[in-house]
Amino acid sequence: MSGNQYKFSFLISREKWEATEERAEVDWPKVEAFHKEAFNLVLVEGLTEEEYENVDEKGIKELDGLLK
Repeated sequence: MSGNQYKFSFLISREKWEATEERAEVDWPKVEAFHKEAFNLVLVEGLTEEEYENVDEKGIKELDGLLK
């Protein structure tokens, strides 16, 4: 996850961006899925889908810094 220019909080629930002259295509749902997999590798008990869906703003901030 190193070198990722966007924080987790930025990519949550974003739709796919098509390529333009200024940037490449970005598949945000796929990037979010990679983050979820990484969280489950790092966290001792992982995150259930329900926990992930119900994470609050404080939890999002913690997840933002978790993969640094």
